Amino acid sequence: MAVISIIEKFPVELRQGLLAALSDVSSLRSAVLSCSSLYHAFLGAEELITTQVVENQLGSDVLPEAVAALKSSRLQPWTRQGVVDFVDHHLHSRMSPLDSWTLSEALPLGNLHSSVERFASEFIAEMLNVSSEFAYIDAPPGWPVSRQEMNRVQRAFYRFEVYCNLFRNPRVFEASEIGDLFFFKWSHWENEQLACVHDYLFRAVCPGMNVPDPCRDSELTPIAFNDLAEHDILWGELSVNAIDVIEYGDDFDSPAIQHLLSRGLVCLRQIVDADSYEARHRLLYRPYPDSNWDFLYEALMSEAHRSNDDLYLSDYTQEDEAKLARDHAPFVHDPDNGPADAWRWAHQDETRCGFVYSTYQTALRARGYCMWDRARLDEWSVFQQPWEPPDNPHRGDQQTSHKAEMQMSWRRRSEIHLRGGEGWWSVADESKVVWPGGKNPFDVPLRKKRSWGLKYG
Repeated sequence: MAVISIIEKFPVELRQGLLAALSDVSSLRSAVLSCSSLYHAFLGAEELITTQVVENQLGSDVLPEAVAALKSSRLQPWTRQGVVDFVDHHLHSRMSPLDSWTLSEALPLGNLHSSVERFASEFIAEMLNVSSEFAYIDAPPGWPVSRQEMNRVQRAFYRFEVYCNLFRNPRVFEASEIGDLFFFKWSHWENEQLACVHDYLFRAVCPGMNVPDPCRDSELTPIAFNDLAEHDILWGELSVNAIDVIEYGDDFDSPAIQHLLSRGLVCLRQIVDADSYEARHRLLYRPYPDSNWDFLYEALMSEAHRSNDDLYLSDYTQEDEAKLARDHAPFVHDPDNGPADAWRWAHQDETRCGFVYSTYQTALRARGYCMWDRARLDEWSVFQQPWEPPDNPHRGDQQTSHKAEMQMSWRRRSEIHLRGGEGWWSVADESKVVWPGGKNPFDVPLRKKRSWGLKYG
């Protein structure tokens, strides 16, 4: 006689209730496939159960942004008119989430949200890290984040995903069109939230000047793009003649990194999670790094602003304030005024051309300044006085030292490349270089240098 499990003895309504109480869509799928009893109970109320689990995983405060991100990834075929139609349907006002979900519809949404959750948690940890090397100012108070703060961060990551899906293809839209199609749908502080996410993701893929070397004494793991840029033979050879291609996080406008960002959150999650040189190589390697000059950095710098009025925010009249509120109303109603107050405090001495992504707020964006509740901001020391960007007198010395090291690295890798070597190289270890025939040929004459005919301007 077959043994009947305890769960099979439960009434079907109880089994359905257990499924509806699961925390995420992936767990629901696993449970449904675990036994026939749960499977048949699920079939009797699939949409009701799945919709509840979607609500459990995402919450109603983030679900509209998640749905917009998912739908923007499915523009088929992707056309200029398709983007315009999507904007008309989803970005003129905040859409209500779907009334019901099937499991097949919900699984992609749950997978995307898993990436958003991971990035959002890591973003918050970096913003509140008291020893952050990027911000040059004190961290905000580090008590646990509120639900509202987490929602803001997650919505900003979804906004980034929507932008990737709509505008990753360069030169389809004129630069001047992107403001009306995208940035002017949000308030200035919501666009600054997107800018915070942009800068964070840039550092996640390419963290700046302090790049750990796996052959040196360090517990840190090299981060994706830099690992190849520091160690790949061919990329070293190409960098001798194309230094601007690989600025190692020094400048946010690096076209190679902008291209990586344009690939979207799921791809970026894979890149950041890659735990070996080989894995990073599979995800990133091209004989010549792809580039996108026209992605989010340039748009934030130039297209997120209306034409300048040469009037400081601190000098705005009531009429000016009313026009600002009309032209840049928040897309999402936020019950906490912290983000709006933080943006206004930080931009008192800015004119309209500096209201989004100004270099004067770089350190503040590295602390996620427009993500926090007013209560946290009130306890933040820098928030108690007028904003002035911090000095960083040592940055120039670091840049000079790092570029000197890289020039040496590029010269050595060029020598190896000219003799047929390829693969991974380090100043402390050349044993992993792959040589033709398995032998180091430095005692044979140089072959003629190959002309790539490619160079960034």
